[in-house]
Amino acid sequence: MLLVIVIVLIAAASCAALAGEVQGASLRTQDGFSLAFDAVRGDLVTTAPGGFSVRDFAAKSRFVSPAGSLQAQPDGSLRRVATVDPLKLQLTTGYRVAGDAIRIDGEILDLTGKDRAVTVRFAYPVDAVAWEWHDDQGSSRAIEAGEQYHQLVDSGAGATGTASRWPLACISGSNEGLALGAPLNLPRLWRFGRVRC
Repeated sequence: MLLVIVIVLIAAASCAALAGEVQGASLRTQDGFSLAFDAVRGDLVTTAPGGFSVRDFAAKSRFVSPAGSLQAQPDGSLRRVATVDPLKLQLTTGYRVAGDAIRIDGEILDLTGKDRAVTVRFAYPVDAVAWEWHDDQGSSRAIEAGEQYHQLVDSGAGATGTASRWPLACISGSNEGLALGAPLNLPRLWRFGRVRC
């Protein structure tokens, strides 16, 4: 059995489909939002460390970024099969444009054959100081430098014993916004938040 805890972070930033292996690929939504990927490792290219990382909670490992090449798919999506050799894990991720959103799907595979508690983290750096963090549909607060934002409840499980109250997180500026969400049909503990680097 593999217990997976997913952490999705909006991290503070200090700062076209091809066949086969992709060199510096990107995806762009209808409204202009885009994600770019590193040509060598397939990592998300951002102004600060971002993208996927994993850790084995019971082994007290640090978060490790998986390594693997990005492959273009016939439907225009991108797929990456990445290994985390020190942790004996494989992370398969898929990225595709869905209207004004980019959908990111992931699947983690244990390569040891043992029961494990694994945390998967996706971070997307955004310089969002002075934007609004939305606690829910009716309340928000200004984002200040160096502060962390989340809406957590006790779950009794996972590294912190908490999970997000809602399966989504949203920040907004005066003319733009960013929302991250999780599918409701997957039995996972989700933690969404905005953290300082």
